[in-house]
Amino acid sequence: LFIFTAYGCYYCISYAHLLTPNLRYQLGAQTDIFHWPADASSPNCSNPSLTTNCHLLHVQICTKFPLCITLSPYIPNVSFVVRGCMEQILVAKLRIDEKFQKQGCYIVRSKRIYSTLAPLDYIICICSTEYCNSGMQNPFVYTNHSESDSFDLVPIIEAEQLAKEINDAKNNDLADSLPLIALILFFKLFCSM
Repeated sequence: LFIFTAYGCYYCISYAHLLTPNLRYQLGAQTDIFHWPADASSPNCSNPSLTTNCHLLHVQICTKFPLCITLSPYIPNVSFVVRGCMEQILVAKLRIDEKFQKQGCYIVRSKRIYSTLAPLDYIICICSTEYCNSGMQNPFVYTNHSESDSFDLVPIIEAEQLAKEINDAKNNDLADSLPLIALILFFKLFCSM
């Protein structure tokens, strides 16, 4: 008796022809982050109401990892998304990384392909229930980070919340506590990465 276990994820890629030529070229030329799903172009892939349009999308069967992925370039005002099984969308060096074998959202920087093109950052969100990759991708949030390969978005979100608390403290005339809050922010940001 042979038991075959399969797992389903929504599978699509946004229409590339809607992007600027430079961005389309950059996305198509990268080979170090994801595999381009040539057979799954869909006008509904970036649609925030994807869950109501699921019948218009392909499904991909995952057999190795029960993980779905939603991937998009980390660029403001760009609506381009790739969805599918983590094992088939991510390149081998990322999919074997244990960090990407569990739920979470990450920012990953691609390698510089040509000296005339800057490397791109991507938001990669991994989820672990069937068809969980139907939601809207996380919005663009400006961060200034180093050239590291990838990092978890959770510390950034916590740092942003702490920054808001600092701003609230300023507005409430709590200037005496600002050095302490700044120290806490510094500690949380650097110790959690």
